[in-house]
Amino acid sequence: MKAFGVGCFNFGIRYKSEFLFDTKSHVENIELALKKITAIGELIIDYDEDLEDSAHITEAPPELNDGGNFPFVDFLRITFGLYIPSRIQSDLIGETVKYSLSGIEKFKVTMLSSYYGPVAFVECVDVLSEDCDPSAAVQVVREFLKKEFSKIDSEITFEFIGPSPFHVDFYISNKENEKIINKIELSESDQKGYNKIVFKYNEDIFETEDEALLDIYYELTDELALFYAITRENVIQMRSWINIEENLGQLNLMNQSQGYCKCLKNKYLASKLRKKIINSLYVFKAENELYQHRVDHWVKEMYDNSVVVYLKKFIETKSGRESHYPVDSVCDWMKHMEDSSMKYFEISATFSSAIIGGIIGSVVTLIWGN
Repeated sequence: MKAFGVGCFNFGIRYKSEFLFDTKSHVENIELALKKITAIGELIIDYDEDLEDSAHITEAPPELNDGGNFPFVDFLRITFGLYIPSRIQSDLIGETVKYSLSGIEKFKVTMLSSYYGPVAFVECVDVLSEDCDPSAAVQVVREFLKKEFSKIDSEITFEFIGPSPFHVDFYISNKENEKIINKIELSESDQKGYNKIVFKYNEDIFETEDEALLDIYYELTDELALFYAITRENVIQMRSWINIEENLGQLNLMNQSQGYCKCLKNKYLASKLRKKIINSLYVFKAENELYQHRVDHWVKEMYDNSVVVYLKKFIETKSGRESHYPVDSVCDWMKHMEDSSMKYFEISATFSSAIIGGIIGSVVTLIWGN
């Protein structure tokens, strides 16, 4: 039996100043960094050396969790074993790990690249039953690597999308004398927490479970990479919206100010801020529509001509989530506030003119009366 969870890890570059990036040096630096972590063994790194790339980097690229995907290495595969004692696991994600991983201390990490970005598979080694929770293994490995990379001196950084685990626990489990017709077959069962997907493989095609496991990784990579690419797009949209919300909060504070002079000053500043927010809303709306078009295209491209489909429902659910924001409602509210503010200034100007005119008239009358 095999059990594995899925996450999204990447090895980025510690930016200090502008530099010339090249694929070969980056891969060598990854290898050097991983070899500094004593818990890691059996390290293998492969990539297509014929597709090596270089680029002049003049500013720090966004990290994976900020929506970035740099650097991208074609056909990269990184595999390594990892030993994490149970007591350290508990320190990393809490005591519940004792029940989630049932004393499992050995893991095998396989990182693959796809057109849509990176994917990480974390296998629990020596699993005896489906009671193991491989999604917890993804969390343990993520937190362990995060901690280790903070301690070593390296040009490489460890990046991830959090929360890392894909919301499924995966298993490979062939029953004795069970005949599998296709190369790979799967069954999914709903359960509390993450759903469970069990793969079965054709023993006439695969000689070993390890061979079947690697094939399943490659079968799943594009779909999973697309899932995380959509997640990165969602992160970019979410952070843009947070900026708008912060400006709305600032505007609300301005509207609460007391005192005539301060109120008058804030009316002017609030008008400028509202115009800024309205412009941001139009930009956000355009970017959001482009984002949705891009995601729809990706999903269509993935599934229109696909022969093998494993995770379509998860991808389609993700593609329609977190992308709807109350842009029009907030924009209408800002316009209404702006119109009200303009009327306020018009009335104030009329009232002030009337008072000033009355004062001037009184002064003139007094002068001529004398």
